[in-house]
Amino acid sequence: MGALIEELHKDTEEIKTIPICTSCKKIRDDNGSWNHKEAYIREHYHAEFIDGTCPECAKIFIWNQFNNQDPVKQLKLLKQIVKDDLF
Repeated sequence: MGALIEELHKDTEEIKTIPICTSCKKIRDDNGSWNHKEAYIREHYHAEFIDGTCPECAKIFIWNQFNNQDPVKQLKLLKQIVKDDLF
């Protein structure tokens, strides 16, 4: 893992700018093609991604789930949130 980080650090020192779409966040490569961030990084840095959810997004997801439930299910969900100390 340390070698990969060192390689990424070395490679990023050589990169001055990376064109990225302000809307969809795709990255334009040297050929002018637009690529998803993950595909670009995977191809250029030989890195793989794993899925995860940051605490802020988890709270939004839980809140949306909460608002889409009837009151009885909301109460159960609140009890689970408190039990699991999610907030």
